[in-house]
Amino acid sequence: MKGIKLILAAVFAAVCMTILPAPCAKAQETEITIYAIEERWQSFQVWNDFAASDVAKSYTLPEGEWHPYDTTSVVDIDENNNVYPVTTTYYGYQSGPDTFVWMTWKDDIHEYTRERKAYKFEDATLVSDAGDKVVIHLRDYAEMWSQKVIDAYMAENISDDMTEKEKAVICCKYVGDRFDYTTSYSNYVGMVISGGGDCLASSRMLIYMLEKLGIKCTMRDGSADGGAGGGHQNVAANLDGKYYILDAGIEGEKPRGYVMTEWEQPFTYRKNADGTATLIYYANLEHNNRITIPDVIEGCTVTQIAENCFKNDASLEEIVIPNTVKRIESYAFANLKKLKKLDIPDSVEYIGTYIVRFSDSVESIHIGKGAAKIATGAFVYAHGLKTLTVDPENETYCAEDNVLFNKDKSTLILYPLGKADDTYQVPESVTTIHQWAFCDVGLLKHLNLPPKLNKIEKEAFYICDGPEDLILPESLTQLEPYSLSNCQIENVVLPSTMKSITSHAFYQATFTTITLPEGLERIEEYGFDNLLGSAYFIMPKSLNYIGDYAFTPDLVRSYKVKSPMEYICFPHDTQITFGSNVLSDNNWYTILAKENSSAHQYAQASNIPFRALNENGKLTMQDDWFILCNSYGWYSGKPYLPGVVTNFETMPYGLREGRDYTIRYTNNVEPGTATATVQGMGIIEGKWEKNFEIYPASKDTDPYDEDEDASHWNTIRRDDSENKETSAPKVAAVKGVKIKTGKKKLTVRWKKKAGVSGYQLQISTKKNFRGARKLVLKSSVTKKVCSGLKKKKVYYVRVRAYKTWENSEGTMKRAYGKWVTLKKKVK
Repeated sequence: MKGIKLILAAVFAAVCMTILPAPCAKAQETEITIYAIEERWQSFQVWNDFAASDVAKSYTLPEGEWHPYDTTSVVDIDENNNVYPVTTTYYGYQSGPDTFVWMTWKDDIHEYTRERKAYKFEDATLVSDAGDKVVIHLRDYAEMWSQKVIDAYMAENISDDMTEKEKAVICCKYVGDRFDYTTSYSNYVGMVISGGGDCLASSRMLIYMLEKLGIKCTMRDGSADGGAGGGHQNVAANLDGKYYILDAGIEGEKPRGYVMTEWEQPFTYRKNADGTATLIYYANLEHNNRITIPDVIEGCTVTQIAENCFKNDASLEEIVIPNTVKRIESYAFANLKKLKKLDIPDSVEYIGTYIVRFSDSVESIHIGKGAAKIATGAFVYAHGLKTLTVDPENETYCAEDNVLFNKDKSTLILYPLGKADDTYQVPESVTTIHQWAFCDVGLLKHLNLPPKLNKIEKEAFYICDGPEDLILPESLTQLEPYSLSNCQIENVVLPSTMKSITSHAFYQATFTTITLPEGLERIEEYGFDNLLGSAYFIMPKSLNYIGDYAFTPDLVRSYKVKSPMEYICFPHDTQITFGSNVLSDNNWYTILAKENSSAHQYAQASNIPFRALNENGKLTMQDDWFILCNSYGWYSGKPYLPGVVTNFETMPYGLREGRDYTIRYTNNVEPGTATATVQGMGIIEGKWEKNFEIYPASKDTDPYDEDEDASHWNTIRRDDSENKETSAPKVAAVKGVKIKTGKKKLTVRWKKKAGVSGYQLQISTKKNFRGARKLVLKSSVTKKVCSGLKKKKVYYVRVRAYKTWENSEGTMKRAYGKWVTLKKKVK
């Protein structure tokens, strides 16, 4: 290939650096571009070219302490201030004949047969303690190399005097005739390097070339084209004022050829058997923000809008649907970035599934009077949807308070995701909660269910992250399988009328507490299948059967967030029949039961951690469960809190303050003897008490610590001290601080720092860290999972190291390094 030879013979540009001095003379802002290449290209020419090239592969920062301004897994800083790209390791297991799932960690369920490392080709900002800033642009050498190859071909074969169509023909020939069709790559980088790719890679390469030439074009869903397979992609382009479909993604070995089809308008359609038209695709090459769908196209009345017709358009803000359309198929208006509203005319009889999925800009939808069938999930995953109305003359559906119902309001069909109400009272007429009715709802905090509710359909609360409490009414005698699957609800209360937990009812659910009522007799197999979260269970006296795999944890997610179930408590002597592998992974649970009970016997036989309950069905608090952090402090005029921590080596896993015990302090303001008391509650019985001393403050003692988060670590000085303190040791800033987001959680990591006594970590939604969650961590800790956070909220996180030292008076003090502050948005 002549173009490739030209490129391989060329010498790439030297180090790509741009230094931009900031307006402030005291601080500098520098922009650096460095390159990296992934290991998967080792067997190709591009790998050798990268090794021989003189492009920048690292950068050395000026002297000083540097740390990331925001979380970064793009680059790292070594002890010599060298900045270099870092990779993330992915592990793959086969989930289908040709399908691999890639994860950044391994669980014990799947067989991982592949491993690869990848860079994040993004920007990373580094700041120094002096206020200087360096922005690192990490770029993909393989992408640059591929673009150079394509650009060389275009420069050699395309001239300015050609028409746009002539230029497009040359581009199509290059893609179709120079590369094989393979399923190995779906991007043009892999296609150029390896010599092959699929229809998506072919289309992406074609778009790169056309856009380089200034030709308007867009990716097009070609799956509805004659002879095309599902998911087929091609390109729509405007060439010399005419619309064309360009397809260079034909299967086979090179030369594969190409297809260029001209059509008269931006709509592609197919003619139906009755002579009407179905719109297949709209090519918005002019980036129009408003479009009126024609009622007639080339003599055919438009009666249907096909699947994916407008999907992924990035410009449309308004779509006017004519009163001739009878059917709107699935995904028709999915993933539109700017669409504000959707008015469905009276002529429409059928509305398909997911028609506005991920079109989060859509705030209002009106349904006309002709709609007789709305498919399940028609309007789910539209996160901005606030207003939902139905024509009063519609005979099948109605809306009240922007919530969709069937006509007699016996079934609640959809609660809009963007509805901002804190509380919602389901009308008393409702007896059924429809599938996906509260799917992905996250703003609702309090949901009151009606007394006549008797059915919650499958996945009704799927991935619902809204209500803090869900109290199911006495009218509900059973749950449908998967009815509360994947939901995240703080507290679930089941009715006494519920005799059994249906199989898979709580599949992959997350909750803190669930109240199992007296009257519940059975938990069927897989009842809490793939459960994730910090849930604990107290079994009622009426329970007599627990089925196979009833409490299967979601190992994939649990291993990642280290947040398994806590304990299962059997406070009664009831004889219970246990199925096979009721607790399928024994290391994630603790059984609390009376000795020699059926639950105790099951724990012994299954090698499950066990703690014995007393005769009252309670855990007796032990003296070694808690540790008093400080035995004395100094008068400051404020309550002195020495701190009480749990002893993880002796206390049962999962006990929590506020639920299982309370901590309070008495007489802890004035000098004298004060007391810390831990009082058991719930399943804990007993009390733990320790005394500590508060000494009068000396005259030269500042009663307030300079750092409000370390109040119980205040410097201790003796009243008769006159000697000067020795100088405090210097503690450098923590390096390598990174944040990874998860659903309602953040995982903070940092590099272990030698010679320090520990770390402080704070997390807050406020930049000034007011009301922050504050943690003091051991020196061996380099990772902390902060869970229970608010969805889609920006959190500020800061970490610093501290070192404990003794001054000349024998007083123990702490020296702190500088805070490393980052921010991240929770998923």
